[in-house]
Amino acid sequence: MRRALFVGINYTYTEFPLRGCHKDVENMHAFFHQRFPEVGEVKVLVDEDGQPADTLPTKNNLLAAMRWLVADAQPGDHFFFHYSGHGGQAKDEDGDEDDGIDETLLPLDYEENGEIHDDELFEILCKNLPKGSVLTAIFDCCHSGTMMDLPYTYLLNQNEEVITVNNFDAASKKLLEGSLAWLNGDKEGAMRAAMESMQMIAEGATVSAQATEEGLAEASQKKKETQGTVIQWSGCKDDQTSADTKIGNMPTGAMSWAFIKTVNENPDCTFLDALKNVRALLRDEYTQIPQVSGRRPLVEVLGTFSSHPYTFPSI
Repeated sequence: MRRALFVGINYTYTEFPLRGCHKDVENMHAFFHQRFPEVGEVKVLVDEDGQPADTLPTKNNLLAAMRWLVADAQPGDHFFFHYSGHGGQAKDEDGDEDDGIDETLLPLDYEENGEIHDDELFEILCKNLPKGSVLTAIFDCCHSGTMMDLPYTYLLNQNEEVITVNNFDAASKKLLEGSLAWLNGDKEGAMRAAMESMQMIAEGATVSAQATEEGLAEASQKKKETQGTVIQWSGCKDDQTSADTKIGNMPTGAMSWAFIKTVNENPDCTFLDALKNVRALLRDEYTQIPQVSGRRPLVEVLGTFSSHPYTFPSI
């Protein structure tokens, strides 16, 4: 593992404080070093009292830290990024979002200096990764489903079978909506989404086709290409919130807690088992549905989804 970046923002002196983000970073940092004791370089940004100015998670510092993370990436390099804080949504300015909304990270000074859009995250973290390099990112925040604008999302249906969804295809995204509705017990909504998806397929209505008419999104989507392998874990889908809670009387993000617990209890679990277990840990107490995303169909990256061990260096 060449570099790792950990970001935790509690927004303590703001109108919308969180409680568990510093603890998430502490826990994820300990988990990471236990798993990778020989990691090359590590950077931590948190908004604790007394922090040096260059380690506060301001917008400029966060952008600089993300650039540092993947700078001079080479084939064989592995990078890790963990973010715990607020996630948001903002108007899509380049037309690459089917719903017209970008997903965003909220740095400590977002009210003064603005949010960080998913387009920026892809541009900085993913676009210039060379073939043979790997980035694993965990976003424990609201609206994080497609936080890095990756083209594919992998989730489980009610039979715990893997579904691969093309995020740039309207019919495929509608099928994802139906699957998530089913997981939430909304059978009527699931059936409605399935019927709409079938109608879209019959009519040939894809996001790219629609975007050609608008003259924006198709060109924007073509920019979302990278040669590296990118795996994103997100605490929820784009239209959901991700819980800031207490577990064992300690403040924590639900996604960070579930991820660490899953991998600690079964260090050699497969991606499929990890996704199953994280979802199972959150299902009874929280409405959020964790997801995994990547730059291409996961079977092309890992071979057999259900048999690949969950070990970062061999992603």
